[in-house]
Amino acid sequence: MISDDAMRNTVEEHLDEQAEILSSVRTLIEERVPFDEWDPVERNSLLLALAPTDGNSFETMKASALSRHLFRTDIEVSSEAADGVRPDLAERIRADLAGLVRLGAGRHIASAVIEAASIPPRLRS
Repeated sequence: MISDDAMRNTVEEHLDEQAEILSSVRTLIEERVPFDEWDPVERNSLLLALAPTDGNSFETMKASALSRHLFRTDIEVSSEAADGVRPDLAERIRADLAGLVRLGAGRHIASAVIEAASIPPRLRS
């Protein structure tokens, strides 16, 4: 069984990783870095954050709201478009990114997001 200290450390590490990913995605969007130059973890975390969630309509509404905030339109992304991403990283982006970037801040990556969402992860470079 895991000790309380070990569990606390694990939770703190995950929270730190979530904050780092959120900050990194925010910076990439604000600095208008092309989507194909993003690290795969950030790229796939954003894709998963934009994907509707199975059985959770509230999270699906947040994904749609994030898409409309970033791109000024709904972009359909399948959860299969993101490969190997911890769901908590995407949930943190879905919950907080819209409050950190200006309306329409992701328009410059919209077409690349649509393209990435249509290519199976195993075929992406």
